[in-house]
Amino acid sequence: MPEERSASSSPDGRVDIAVSLGLVGMAVLPLLGGGFSGWGYLIAHLLLPLAAALCLILRPRAARPIWPLAAVLVACLLLILLPSVYQGQVLSLYLLSFPCGWIIADTALRHAPARSGWLLPLLVGSAGLTAVLGLIEWLSSGNPDHQIASVFGLHNAYAGFLLLCWPLGLLLASSTKTKLQQSIGAAASLLLLLTLVLTYSRAAWLCLLLQLLLIAAGMLLAGRARYGRAIGIGAVSLLVMLAALLALPSVRSVLMRVTDFAGYSFQGRLRFWEAAWQIFRDHPLSGVGLGNFAYVYPQYQKDYIYYSVDPHSWPLQLCCELGIGGLLAILLLLCGFCIWAMRIMRSDAALPWRLGLVAAVLGSILHAAVDFDYTFSATNAFLGAVLAFGSPALLQAARRRERGTGADEQPGSWRPDPLGLACALLLLLSLIKAPALTFERFTLDQLRGMQVTNADQARVKFDLLNMAISYNPRNHSTLYQRASLRIKAVPDPQMLPAAELEAARADLDAALAANPRSANAMFLRATLNPARPAASREVEEALKIDPYNYPDHYYGWAVLADDPAEQLKRLELGMERIPIKEPITPSHVRPTFYPLNGMFAQWYERMMELTEDPQLKAEYRSRAAAFRTYYENNQFRPMELDPNV
Repeated sequence: MPEERSASSSPDGRVDIAVSLGLVGMAVLPLLGGGFSGWGYLIAHLLLPLAAALCLILRPRAARPIWPLAAVLVACLLLILLPSVYQGQVLSLYLLSFPCGWIIADTALRHAPARSGWLLPLLVGSAGLTAVLGLIEWLSSGNPDHQIASVFGLHNAYAGFLLLCWPLGLLLASSTKTKLQQSIGAAASLLLLLTLVLTYSRAAWLCLLLQLLLIAAGMLLAGRARYGRAIGIGAVSLLVMLAALLALPSVRSVLMRVTDFAGYSFQGRLRFWEAAWQIFRDHPLSGVGLGNFAYVYPQYQKDYIYYSVDPHSWPLQLCCELGIGGLLAILLLLCGFCIWAMRIMRSDAALPWRLGLVAAVLGSILHAAVDFDYTFSATNAFLGAVLAFGSPALLQAARRRERGTGADEQPGSWRPDPLGLACALLLLLSLIKAPALTFERFTLDQLRGMQVTNADQARVKFDLLNMAISYNPRNHSTLYQRASLRIKAVPDPQMLPAAELEAARADLDAALAANPRSANAMFLRATLNPARPAASREVEEALKIDPYNYPDHYYGWAVLADDPAEQLKRLELGMERIPIKEPITPSHVRPTFYPLNGMFAQWYERMMELTEDPQLKAEYRSRAAAFRTYYENNQFRPMELDPNV
């Protein structure tokens, strides 16, 4: 609430240190990859839970029990601690940032008056810094079509973060009385809006339009002259900015594509949503497990072009991965938002403040329905903090202060809150698992883009994989990578020394025990089997699990066939499902196939040898030559690939 201070804090400022710790963490989190990588893991998964737990332990007893908070924390803790696929545990840690943000902000607003005045400026300032970095990125690219992703790395997820943050500038402007501070708040909103537009996210643009309509309609319906002037000034500012942006061909192009439903982006989302809904229908009770969409989706995939590790919709992801429980959680959250929004709009706070709060949360929820915003801890923590601004307890305390009826607690009357202590214990329990997962992800970040061209580089990568596996021995991906590194040390897997062969098999067995749907681990294990018929059957099983995303599996399956006719049949089946007929460039719809140009050259050369049709022979020869030429002139360099894919 604007210009509010709670009288419930004790004179010794016992919660100030905990709140300060949390505010610093929330302020720097967006600048560290949005909490998605590197040092952001340490802040999001270790510092924020610790600060939130300290806030709950040190704050005075609440007027009302915080049962919803306890329920959210229990759900997150169960998902983190119970045996599950590694990605599910990581997603749970991302979600844990939401209640942590709420706890820190609520404690600051109600129990730490010396710190509460910094909360909103810190949130706006942090978001503003990411916008400045994003604009520098856009200008330095020299390409007006460049989609700003700033430190987030993914432009759609960053757009979702900006949808939540730009109304906070309005809150800052409406909560201060000096012209300078009001101007700073308004300028911050315009800066964030400009950056949001330059993400070129169509879904974000539509959500932004709804936010602007909500704010404008609310202020017009209020019928006050000063609100009319504010709308006029805001409208003129937006029109000037829009007119300047329309000078960019890229902006005009995106505007023309807003209603283009035949493009790759929209068609891809339709397929992901359809698959997620079908998964929910097939697994309604328990779902397929949090984080498992990536491994189940290939069985619902219709072609190789559209692939994703998530359904680009948090409601659908929770439904298909958690079943009825996920659906109920979504319904409860939506009902909770509606109740929260109605309480905000009925409160006595300034109208711009109320509209800005509701618009911020509404924009975030709508965009998350069509994208993966909540895999970024910064977005979750900020969302929790924004919701805390409109918590019922805070609104009631403000109303009592305005009426002169006193506060919730008198100074010096601090009593521990049993439920708060229980919630703090839940947060601290998350630290049982969080450090291992956090340091594992931190280690794996060092492997990104690492090229292995000699024994020394292979040794460094092997040591990093060993370190990551020591932190989390149930991550099927790192187990697979370590086995793959062992096997690639020799031209033929059967040439491996016995000890290395057994170690590779043990890693692959462990990977499949952790995730039975890991098609690449199943395929690699088959290559270690000297019995060709058994190996062929295991590769065939891997292709049933994932028929569209691993062309090398089809080629390996064909090599395992002794009969030339069967070889040709398998190669043709692979080409039918993954029809790659021209060399693959880094900008291809499936850029991860780029390193396979050499394999496709061999593929078509083998088909040319096996077929008897002269016309097909000529066609296959031409394709093989094209792949061979491209491969020899463009040796694979990992850094050429888009790191966001």
